[in-house]
Amino acid sequence: MYEVELKAWLDNKTETENKLKNFAIFDGFFEKQDTYYHLKSHNITVRIREEKITRQNDQIENQILVTYKKKESRLSENGEAYEVNLEKEFTISSKEDFQEILFDSGYKISLKKHKSVSSYYVNVENILETPISCHVEFCYIEKLGDFIEIETLTEDNSEKNTTKLKEALILILEKLEIPTSKIEKRYYKEMLKNV
Repeated sequence: MYEVELKAWLDNKTETENKLKNFAIFDGFFEKQDTYYHLKSHNITVRIREEKITRQNDQIENQILVTYKKKESRLSENGEAYEVNLEKEFTISSKEDFQEILFDSGYKISLKKHKSVSSYYVNVENILETPISCHVEFCYIEKLGDFIEIETLTEDNSEKNTTKLKEALILILEKLEIPTSKIEKRYYKEMLKNV
């Protein structure tokens, strides 16, 4: 599965989130502790994410996810940045056990990231006039600040399809009155290494 995603800086998270609540479905609050492991000899990075999820009914869930992404940044014709990432993800029961496998395979910890998230779902009619389910997150990234992330999933990563999906993501930005100039082209990992 491929994710088509963009992220943008937020000037006023509370005001923007209140606008989104008018047309989105709340999913929950997430605390995400990410540890990135890098295998230098093959230039491969794996992420282990420890999540604490608080749902609307105050039910708390915990999960540990392993994610491997092949990331690709693309620019639209008008210069707007978005990502098309091949993503493989699965849950594990023990971070320590899986981490031991990574260390024994030559991986080293390359970065840690903490993310506080309010999560929503939005359905958008795009130019193809088909409904697209989008995941919208208001994120506070420690050491960086507030962002909005908007993504959708697809099995078709062709330029034509991902461009149409990117346009659906831009529609959400426009509805929230966030200028496209706020879109961030860099990955969080890249930004955090420069902090």
